[in-house]
Amino acid sequence: MPGTKSSIKKSVSRFFKWDTKDGSEASGSKDESKVSKDDSKAPEDDTKDSNSDQKQVFSEEEAEGLSTLTILSGNMEQKVWEMAGTLWKKAKEIRNKPPIDWLPYLENQFITQKEFAFINAFQFAQTKNERDLTLSYFKDLSYQTIVNVVNSVCVVEEIEQFLVLVDDILAEDLRKAETFSNAVLEPWKAFYHLLRCSNDFVCNIASRIITKLIVGSKSKRPPANEVEFFMEWLKDEMNEDNDYLQSVARCLQRLLQVDEYRLAFMKLSGVRQIIKLLACEINYQAQYQFCFCLWVTTFNSQLTEELKR
Repeated sequence: MPGTKSSIKKSVSRFFKWDTKDGSEASGSKDESKVSKDDSKAPEDDTKDSNSDQKQVFSEEEAEGLSTLTILSGNMEQKVWEMAGTLWKKAKEIRNKPPIDWLPYLENQFITQKEFAFINAFQFAQTKNERDLTLSYFKDLSYQTIVNVVNSVCVVEEIEQFLVLVDDILAEDLRKAETFSNAVLEPWKAFYHLLRCSNDFVCNIASRIITKLIVGSKSKRPPANEVEFFMEWLKDEMNEDNDYLQSVARCLQRLLQVDEYRLAFMKLSGVRQIIKLLACEINYQAQYQFCFCLWVTTFNSQLTEELKR
């Protein structure tokens, strides 16, 4: 298989480097980058000189302050990820895993040759531009293949990686949810079965995708009664012991911006569940998110009366 994987990587690499203008723009950009590097040398030297002059006039108090800032900046990334929640930390780990070998799925006819080509181009895409190029090139087949893979893959590690890729394209541009809905009828329903998965990460990354597909598909947004199952699931996940509580809150933040869904959530006693949860000792980030959910509900007069009670 090593030869097959390397050939796939090479073909994908050529796919992304292909230029419709015979490489003229690419060569131009290289020349420009060289010029910019050369031009940047002089100002950099000037900056070093000015910084050295500044160091000579720093007081002990200022030096101590700079030392503290250096320590804080060193821990900044760690603090950001702590604030982001469990799902983001897990997703970061999954992105660093080696790519999936999709050849067995092709050989066993779970996917077609065209779907195989899309999946490999999709998983080897490193930037937003490359992902956009892949989706544009394969058009509707891209989204149809995503649904097929979600319904075919049973290995937890593989579905984890694939769902992270899907979530990334929707996070980069929510308008892709509209394109998704044009290519696949009610695409959010294709992810519903993942909410029953025993793996917590799979459940919660699927819930993020479902939320974006529902909210982002403005022209084909489902009525509230078709979203009740999902909102009921979110309500059940709202407990202080849930490691993915911030992810649940983020889904609600998006959904409750749609007035029709606010009323449906109230009928499920969701507002009361939020108030009950805020009385518990949950972290500050989750508190902020659920307070935002309550604030959004006040845009509906009927829900405002419910809150007053």
